Amino acid sequence: MVNYNSDILLYILEELQYDPMALFSCLLVNRLWCEMAISILWRNPWQYKIDYRNKNSLLNVICSYLPKDIEPLLPSHLLPSRSFNYMSFCKSINIEIIKDITFMIKSTLLQEKIRDLLIEKCTKLNYLNMISIDSNLSLFQLPKNKTFLASLYELTCGTSTCPSFFRNIALVIQNIQRLIIINENNEINKGIIELINVQKNLRYFEWKDDFEDEYDIKYDLYDEMLVALQRRSETIFHLILYFQFFNYEECHDHKIFDILPRFLKLKTLTLNKYYLESGRVLPIYYNNLEILHIDDIAINVAINIVTNSGGNIREILSNYKGYYDDENSAKNTLLLISSIIKKCPLIKALSLIFPSTKLHFVEFETLLKSCQNLKKLVLIIDDDCNENYERGLENAKELLEILNRSAPTGLIDIKVYNNSEPYLEILEPNNIRLGDPEDLHY
Repeated sequence: MVNYNSDILLYILEELQYDPMALFSCLLVNRLWCEMAISILWRNPWQYKIDYRNKNSLLNVICSYLPKDIEPLLPSHLLPSRSFNYMSFCKSINIEIIKDITFMIKSTLLQEKIRDLLIEKCTKLNYLNMISIDSNLSLFQLPKNKTFLASLYELTCGTSTCPSFFRNIALVIQNIQRLIIINENNEINKGIIELINVQKNLRYFEWKDDFEDEYDIKYDLYDEMLVALQRRSETIFHLILYFQFFNYEECHDHKIFDILPRFLKLKTLTLNKYYLESGRVLPIYYNNLEILHIDDIAINVAINIVTNSGGNIREILSNYKGYYDDENSAKNTLLLISSIIKKCPLIKALSLIFPSTKLHFVEFETLLKSCQNLKKLVLIIDDDCNENYERGLENAKELLEILNRSAPTGLIDIKVYNNSEPYLEILEPNNIRLGDPEDLHY
């Protein structure tokens, strides 16, 4: 076996940090590989998509650090033993998953001891997920944890947490690069707004609504947050907004339409609940854009974004609004396909809408030949087969022939939103998924 320099080996294994199965296999090579893999796995052991409730081995390692006088409280199968100083590598705390792995322990005292232990051993914190922290915030109070919190790189939190907590940590934590906020109620959390305002290097921002009461909603629920984000537009590369509530009566005056063009460095834009129409949104220049996910976007706006991009777009998954069975929409869909051919040579995932004309099929085939990295394709085909079954049958056959003839070899995920009889008859037997246009989702 080749003996790698430890620095080179660590560099190689860093590339596998989001692939737990590959890292687990490295544990079996030798002690050096094992220790290197453990240092990466334990940096943020809560990030993997596994069933933490059934990971007794993880809980067993954590319990091995508990004081001897705690051992009588432990279940018999949690034997305190370990081969490495695992906790010395840990730079992450996830309150929700810690609750999951300790759910079998009925002792509240023991659960608290385990949580305290993790915070004590995790001397340098890079990742903190505070969801499900309840009301006990004393573990993260300043000034005793000032050094502990100062290195925070990623924070996931909920708006139900006391605003004063965020005001306090804003005094120390000003270099968060990834901020993920779960909006758990319809109240504006002023502390979170202050935390956003003081960040100097915020690269990734995600907001996700997760509440039920829409009857007592505040119409300006998002305004202060959006204004705070606008002040950080020079540093933000990834903007992901999952809004649950939208007042369509006030959509033309919403701040989001004014701030979007200011995020000139965006690589990712994900937005729902807002219809980006051509008459409201200013020209947008996202030279670095790679991922565009928008629920409702006018075809003209999509053309504008693609045309003014820097040729780096990898994904366009959007639901196109304002499409009608008329000459203008047909022309715009051709322009969109043409702009993607010219500006998106690297695209891997794409959604398109167009009518089933010969000209559109020719341009679509040109796109398939030009975009050789395509792996996922969503097509919304405007074809009124109810009026002309035979024509619909011909169009479905033409589409299938184009896909068979010109689709890139890596294009394995195809879904066509047209569930009329001709398309069902031709495409479904060829393992092409079909969907109802009324039920679009990606």
